[in-house]
Amino acid sequence: MILAPIVLFVYNRPSHTQQTVEALQKNELASQSELFIYSDEAKNEDARKSVDEVRSYIDNIDGFKKVMIIERDKNWGLANSIIDGVTKIVNEYGKIIVLEDDLVTSPYFLRFMNDALEFYKDEKKVWHVSGWNYPIETEDLGDVFLWRLMNCWGWATWSDRWSYYEKDTDKVINEFTKEDINRFNLDGAENFFSQVTTNKKGKINTWATYWYVTIFKKDGLCLNPSQTLVDNIGLDGGGVNCSDNDIFSININQKHIKNINVPVIESNLAFERVKRFYKMNRASTFNRIKNKFRNLYFREQFNTSLLGILVNPFYFSRVELSKAMMKLISQLKGTVLDIGCGTKPYEALCICDKYIGIEIDDGRDNTGKNADFYYNGHVLPFERNTIDSVISSQVFEHVSTPDEFLQEINRVLKVNGLLLLSVPFVWDEHEQPHDYVRYTSFGIKNILSKHGFEIIKLKKTANDFSAIVQMLTAYIFKVTKHNNEYINLFVTVFVISPINIIGLLFSKLLPANEDFYLDNVVLARKVN
Repeated sequence: MILAPIVLFVYNRPSHTQQTVEALQKNELASQSELFIYSDEAKNEDARKSVDEVRSYIDNIDGFKKVMIIERDKNWGLANSIIDGVTKIVNEYGKIIVLEDDLVTSPYFLRFMNDALEFYKDEKKVWHVSGWNYPIETEDLGDVFLWRLMNCWGWATWSDRWSYYEKDTDKVINEFTKEDINRFNLDGAENFFSQVTTNKKGKINTWATYWYVTIFKKDGLCLNPSQTLVDNIGLDGGGVNCSDNDIFSININQKHIKNINVPVIESNLAFERVKRFYKMNRASTFNRIKNKFRNLYFREQFNTSLLGILVNPFYFSRVELSKAMMKLISQLKGTVLDIGCGTKPYEALCICDKYIGIEIDDGRDNTGKNADFYYNGHVLPFERNTIDSVISSQVFEHVSTPDEFLQEINRVLKVNGLLLLSVPFVWDEHEQPHDYVRYTSFGIKNILSKHGFEIIKLKKTANDFSAIVQMLTAYIFKVTKHNNEYINLFVTVFVISPINIIGLLFSKLLPANEDFYLDNVVLARKVN
């Protein structure tokens, strides 16, 4: 199979661009793929510095078969740049994969797009392949589905389909009937056609709606993964034609989609679920406030700030663990291996050459985890003495064979390599039945010493009155927990947060207790 070229459009968001590229580099087909990057010129002097930062970054990109950079010498605008760039590349190669500078992809994004382009190349009813999908229920949808709506957050097509693309606003307005508009708008669930009329008024200049128009008028279908392979990180209000709206946020699929063969008809089930999604998320003032508060609530569950005292039932546990980890993580260098990485929350805090996340593949649901590798829970898939530093946070209590676990860490670590380990001392059972042990400070020192590690630093978190308060609030949250997240939020805000505030005050007034605390956070060095 000849791989499709990747075309990436960038402008003035260096951080977003870097995240997009780094995710793309982790794709299994990246090194075999050609990457074309279109960099638009600054629109004004305000954008000059950030455009230059983006161009400086993309000049040093590697990890692909070939990287070609096209720097515009004037500002084309996103729509014109995409229309021009896509047309040139797809006409040369016959097919294309398209990304913008705010799209973080799954490691299997390129595999899915290329597989779909190859499988459906001769099926003329299929016009478009999308890498993104809505946060809808996926049960009974299969791995993929076909339907009418075009999604442009990571997409692909063929030259013979794209040749029909036309941006003629007046023609669209004149030709579309009321019935057409209703079908185009998913039976009135969302006003997609307003993009056409807003372009007509000159308020916006976009391209994607006209690609949807083209497909729609030809009765074409678009292939979607049921679980998204793309996350749009640009919905922070910072991009061109992007609003601050994260109702579309969803966990990325971290697995290879193997079955892409479906009947070439529109999926009524997917259609109805997306209609329901839009109807439930009408952008009213109430819903916008509700969604912002909801997202604050979920963000504060791990990345806890002072606001977490109001919305996080595990405030003291999270904030004290975070502080302890942040003090020690700066000492990790070189290649860092995060065992039990989850969503890699510590990656952004770690200044290292390479950050590798690994998770155990034991049949449990790994949706939403950002692991680079999965392993059998026994033998780490790395050679002896190849890793400089290891992180394992709140994982050790779930390891049923701790001696084997530490032997493997010792094996892959270089001599003098560092291990940053956190493990609870006082906490209730969780992730049952995979919760096996608690460690005192003496216990953790003993088992690490037995496996060739010396302790550099050991920190006991929440070793004051806050530990007692945390046990109380955790109990309240657990016995009142409801399937409705808003009931949980109500209990947290109106019952737990006052206790948190009182607990914070008394933890400052009362003496510490080194014998009663929540977690051990240990920095250790491999000595043999």
